[in-house]
Amino acid sequence: MEFERYWEDFQVSERKFAGTISADKAEIIEFAKKFDPQPFHIDEEKAKSSIYGGIIASGWHSCSLLMRVIYDSYLIDSASLGSPGLEMLKWLGPFRPEEKYAVYRKIEDTRESKSKSDRGIVKTRWSIEDSDGNEILVLIGTNFFLKRSI
Repeated sequence: MEFERYWEDFQVSERKFAGTISADKAEIIEFAKKFDPQPFHIDEEKAKSSIYGGIIASGWHSCSLLMRVIYDSYLIDSASLGSPGLEMLKWLGPFRPEEKYAVYRKIEDTRESKSKSDRGIVKTRWSIEDSDGNEILVLIGTNFFLKRSI
């Protein structure tokens, strides 16, 4: 099977715009009721008197929205073999309804696998930024990718 991107195609320090994400209030409340029913995610009155001043998305909701962008912009046509996990995840600011957020990816590191010669490892830093360029979420993860040739 041929892929568009292999391990060799990821360059350290490369930073790219990956897409945008947003969620309306109903989506935020629906997700939170199911997975993270804290008052500032599901109750408009309680959210107004919280430190956020209104409804905000669960951090896990923002991660789910980010995962869709990761797939659509990075994994869909790649020789990805999956991920062993995250190195870091930080929620730095609120994800508010109706706002549009930009997603960026930066390749932090690439290296060949020591145990399997047909693949390499890519460490990527993902960020969700508000319209002022402030990061509201940062995630650093690792993926395995097949090499184009061995």
